[in-house]
Amino acid sequence: MNRPVCALVIDDDERIAQALAAVLEVEGFEVKITDCVHCFEIVKRWPPNVVLLDIEMPFMNGFGVAKELRKLSQCADTPIVAHTSLPEDAVLLQGIPAGIDAYCRKGNALDALIALLGVMAPST
Repeated sequence: MNRPVCALVIDDDERIAQALAAVLEVEGFEVKITDCVHCFEIVKRWPPNVVLLDIEMPFMNGFGVAKELRKLSQCADTPIVAHTSLPEDAVLLQGIPAGIDAYCRKGNALDALIALLGVMAPST
């Protein structure tokens, strides 16, 4: 029996995070939403199969979050997808060394994001 793919959405904009969660849940994902402050504790208790990470957040940007997530055994190899309005080249230039695996621009078609997450997340 297949378990749902666990997706962690890290975004400081609750409205965007809730909208993403609703779409992902319809597609069969199990989703948790958090911000850059609380994400580390959530990962320790609920290791995700894939992380959807905003870049522009207060307190710690997505690059810093990705670096810290990679230090946790629960997230060391978990695919991290940057979900941001920033341009792809700027994100990947800083993101790849920080541990970000892929990029999806906010506002792009949700079916492309869902397909990307499906490819990035390991089968359960």
